[in-house]
Parts: sequence; structure tokens; C-alpha cells
Amino acid sequence: MENKDRSYTEKEFENLFKQSGIDVIAKDYCREELREWMDSLRDNTLKEFNTLREAAWHNLLRFSHPNIYAEQRKNGQSHEWSKAFAEAAESYDGRPDKLYMCIQESFHSVDESERDKELSIFFDSFSDDPILNRISKQYFYEAADDWLTLSQKYTEEYHRCIGEGKSDIYADAYADAYTSDYTEKYCSAFAEIKENAIKNGLNEDDSDYFAQFCAGNYGNETLFTGIRDFNKYFKEPWEKEIYYNLILKEEQENGGTITDSFRKAMREELGLP
Repeated sequence: MENKDRSYTEKEFENLFKQSGIDVIAKDYCREELREWMDSLRDNTLKEFNTLREAAWHNLLRFSHPNIYAEQRKNGQSHEWSKAFAEAAESYDGRPDKLYMCIQESFHSVDESERDKELSIFFDSFSDDPILNRISKQYFYEAADDWLTLSQKYTEEYHRCIGEGKSDIYADAYADAYTSDYTEKYCSAFAEIKENAIKNGLNEDDSDYFAQFCAGNYGNETLFTGIRDFNKYFKEPWEKEIYYNLILKEEQENGGTITDSFRKAMREELGLP
């Protein structure tokens, strides 16, 4: 009489695996998952299957997602990452927040020292667009709930700027501001000012701060009233020239007349010759 609780023999498993069409890279994973399903189902009443091993194999295919595991492994992910991703995929129904959860599960399943490497592997193969891949990884680290929407929005604006002949620095700054729902006026000013600041030697953080201050006053039309604070924080002549030119630009946009006396007064306020 057949033992309904016995496992597959190695030969039976090999034949079953071959018939399944699952990539060979997932063979050890399937063997491991099959053992786990055998153990978890051992005390359950079998209704639809004649043997425990058949029920375990069915659950492996249905819930362990060996093809997803194989895809992750072929992309270069580790066994630990791929196993966690395949198991988390059961609840993924195409929604970005659920995909975020799958990545989170995989991210925390690997050793802390390996996490950034594994995440880079994942996002390097996320799409055919390296810009989308790069920014998606950044938004993942920032734990943005709408990370995929933001990534796509950023990527679209980045490529638009590049297509218009803008630099990588400008395109990155504009797209970054755009994803934060700033106005076009602010985004353009921020990107141009940050580009100039970096060209003048400011690092990423300092150029961000300078551009945010100037573009913020420009966007809010508070450049003139903001001169006192500007002079507290920014001392370089090139910084003052950028702010001075923004004042002139704002005055023109508002229909004002730029006289020599106006120019002289603004330069004096900024401590410019």
C-alpha cells in the first residue's frame, strides 16, 4: 500500500521539475520549498489530492512563485533576496505600493552589508531606462509612498529638459523640483541657479540651499524684501550677481521700468560695486 505521506524520490522530483518548465536556476529553491510545504501540510486533511506530495507541489507552484524566483536570480539577485521577493509576490497585484512591499521584504531579508548592492542589482534591471532606474532607487530609499509615480514623473521631465539641450545638472534639478509640485517658474529658476552654483564650486547640499532660497523668493515675488536675509547668508560676489539679475528679471516680468537709479539702488542693497 502506497505511503501517501512520503516525499518525492529524487528521480520523481527531477522528472516533475523537468516537466514543469521552470528554469533550472530555481531547482534548489523548489526542492527547499517542497520540503517546507510537506511539513506545513502534514497535519492537514487532503481533500483535492491523493497524496501529501501532490498537495505540496501544487502549493509550491501556486504560492511560492518559482518563475518569479528564477527571474530574480537570472537578474543577479541572491537566493535570499529572490526567495523573499517570490514569497512576497503573492500579494502583489500590479499596484506600486504592493511592489514597494515586495522590494522592502527582499531588502530586509539580506544581510545589511549586502542591501545596497542587492537594491542596485534590482533597479539596474528594473527598466530599459537608466534614469528611471536611478531615481526609482533614490525614491525607494526616501520611502516615498508614490515612489513609482514620482519616478516616472521625474524621468519624463528629465528627458524633456535634455531634449531641449539642457545639461544633466539642470535636467536633474528641474525634474527634482517638478516632482515636488513647484510651479514652472520656480522649477526653471531653481534649475538654472543650482547649475550656476555648482559651476561656481558649491557642493550638492550648498547649491541646493542657495537655489531654494533664491528661487523661493523669486517664485513668491519677495526678492526685494528678502535682500536682508540674503545678505546674512550669502557673501560671494557671484551669488549676489545671481540675486541681482533675478530682481531685474522679476521687475521686468511685473511690468516695471528698470532705470539706472533702480539698478544702482539694488546693487548698493546687495553690496555690489
